[in-house]
Amino acid sequence: SDDMKKEFCSDMSFIFHAEFQLTFGRYFLSDRWVLMPLGIDGVCRLPSDSLCDVEIAKVRFECDSCSHCWTSMRGQISFFYDCKSCILYFKLFTQLCDRCGDTCT
Repeated sequence: SDDMKKEFCSDMSFIFHAEFQLTFGRYFLSDRWVLMPLGIDGVCRLPSDSLCDVEIAKVRFECDSCSHCWTSMRGQISFFYDCKSCILYFKLFTQLCDRCGDTCT
């Protein structure tokens, strides 16, 4: 339940930063990384030796069109990073609303 999660840790940003450090800390030797969304069309000119990490987690979606909310165990985010340029790109994957059929993030 949500109350049980709050007992574990009431500050989700703390959990996010801890998980982020566990996943990417070994690559971040510099303190000056830039986090940027991948282009909407997916076009991004990354060097051929860029690295990728895919994370799948439970995600809450909300449809902007009909306000329907749901959670999915298959929420996905991909990170693409280049240690030379210190840029970390991310792409959030979408799902279709089962009520109205619109694409939701």
